[in-house]
Amino acid sequence: MKWFEGFNKVEWRVLNISLVLMMSCAFILSSDRVLGKIGGVWNFGRRPSSPMGEIADTKGDTRVKMESAKEWRKAAGPVYLGDNIFAGDDGRLHLRLRPGVEVRLNSKGLMRFALIGGEPCVDMLMGSFVWLITGEQCVAIQGARGTLTG
Repeated sequence: MKWFEGFNKVEWRVLNISLVLMMSCAFILSSDRVLGKIGGVWNFGRRPSSPMGEIADTKGDTRVKMESAKEWRKAAGPVYLGDNIFAGDDGRLHLRLRPGVEVRLNSKGLMRFALIGGEPCVDMLMGSFVWLITGEQCVAIQGARGTLTG
């Protein structure tokens, strides 16, 4: 006698529904795109309540990637702690962090927003940056923290 021969109709339905639900959950958990859509509806994402800054203007190839994401998206809108920002060969990006603090990321540049020394900082990883600043801003160069004043 095989193990599945003793099931009645109701038990088969429960087993089939359970298998479908299990496969659906595995698909949802393995797909960033599906999780992102669900996160937008129920806010499962890691987004804090307030952004670190706002992308004011872009030109060419500019992309943003959330810390937990696998894929890059077109740079636009607010940026948050943990985000990476990239400007490609022909890309330029203008970012407003707060009134009086702006940064421009030129082509072939990469920056991220990270907690360094317990303080949110702009970590300049690669490329050239132009700062327009009034006051102070926590920055880092490849993880080495400092403060810009202007």
